[in-house]
Amino acid sequence: MGTLGFEHHIREWTIGDPRDGMECLAWLSESNDTDEAIVFVHGFLGDNDPRVSERLFARSRGGGTFRGFDDLIARHHRFKGTDCYFVGYRSVRDDTQTNAARLLGFLRRQFRLRPGGEPGYMRNINDPSLVNSATAIRQSTPPYKRLTFAAHSEGGVVVRKAILRAFREQGARWDLDDEDIRINKLIYDAHLLLFAPAQGGTRAAGLISVFDDMPIIGGASRALRALSPAYYDLTSESIGLDQLRVETEALRGKACRATTLWADSDRVVEAVDYSTDAPSWVLKNSTHTEVCKPDEDRRGAILSFFLRQKPPSAAIWGGP
Repeated sequence: MGTLGFEHHIREWTIGDPRDGMECLAWLSESNDTDEAIVFVHGFLGDNDPRVSERLFARSRGGGTFRGFDDLIARHHRFKGTDCYFVGYRSVRDDTQTNAARLLGFLRRQFRLRPGGEPGYMRNINDPSLVNSATAIRQSTPPYKRLTFAAHSEGGVVVRKAILRAFREQGARWDLDDEDIRINKLIYDAHLLLFAPAQGGTRAAGLISVFDDMPIIGGASRALRALSPAYYDLTSESIGLDQLRVETEALRGKACRATTLWADSDRVVEAVDYSTDAPSWVLKNSTHTEVCKPDEDRRGAILSFFLRQKPPSAAIWGGP
């Protein structure tokens, strides 16, 4: 796979083990002065490969969840000097609280400094024997000073729960060492960029229920919902979502402040803002799955949202 056109990044790595319920693709900056990480978290039935186009569900949506960000990261100076992680998790099989705990644990392991500045556990996607060998291509991984989460749909709920967990654990767990505390603070101080998050719950026809009336697929979608804890976590009647909002808004000024980009033609999630968040944006002429894909028509608008700058055209309502 090589560098895959990532002009500012040196190599693709796969991190973690899918048997543990979480893995990711990562592009490390070529710079030894890297001080920022961006963590992308997909949603329900999503995919963590920004280039994927051949898998079953990805094909039906026209690409992976963040399709197009690979090219954007490669070519825009905003991403130079950043490490980019595209996290994959069991978005259907496991509940959002479990996935939040796994995400927090994964970031603690990955961002933890080893002797000599080595990062957490890695293996090269082309050569699994190259474990923890990032120092061969970059002398050290300094502690990140800035962290940004970019999350879509269910991913927004998972990230918010992970941040709340990190915040609560600071004074409640006796077994955290200095590195754990440093990483926890990095996580709950992170900025959140949310693409159509499911924090307000799904609509009646949301997520996979849109397939119910289709032959063959309809039966499969109903069966999938019956077996999916995450699906019930994300319904508009979910007590967990109500609790998430109350706990997040209680941290006003301390953690979890997000900026949200909604899709004006979203038929999947309810557009619900938290009072602690920055004013939200709305992307015109976009659906739930299009809002996080910086293709040719939306590239400038989504980049402006990512940079939190005034959009270059009338493609977005709201914002600064």
